[in-house]
Amino acid sequence: MNEETKVTAAPTLAEKLGIEYKEVDGFYYPVLEETEENEFLKLGKWGHRWLGLMMEHDRYLYNLYFMGGVLYQKAKEYEDYAWQLHDELVEKLKASRNVEHAMSDTMEKTNRVQEIESTVEEIINNDLYEMIDTIKEQRAVYIKEYMEQKAELED
Repeated sequence: MNEETKVTAAPTLAEKLGIEYKEVDGFYYPVLEETEENEFLKLGKWGHRWLGLMMEHDRYLYNLYFMGGVLYQKAKEYEDYAWQLHDELVEKLKASRNVEHAMSDTMEKTNRVQEIESTVEEIINNDLYEMIDTIKEQRAVYIKEYMEQKAELED
């Protein structure tokens, strides 16, 4: 496989914006912001879930972050936020459900802790869906306002 970076005689729009192409076996591929494999491996449960849901439910923002080279940074930020929220919710639910002062039965304590973990996971998942929906709604309002302003200027 032969790879080389080539600039065409008449620069394309992508080249004007600073995107380079590399030729691989006669095909030109854009050289986008490359991330290290280690960045992907550093993400945990919540970072991977954020990546998957962003790709599935808000492809525009996913692609915007990807093209800007900040996709994994944003996933890591959400990962940190989600774990912080997780820890806070677990502590509050343990206190409110008296898990520490529960019966001496180990199985009972285990069941209560598992119930708390599943409740917290559901809350964080709902928070993630809500965040994605809010961003999309804000973007729709912004676009609507922009189109109205544009129509007013044309009149």
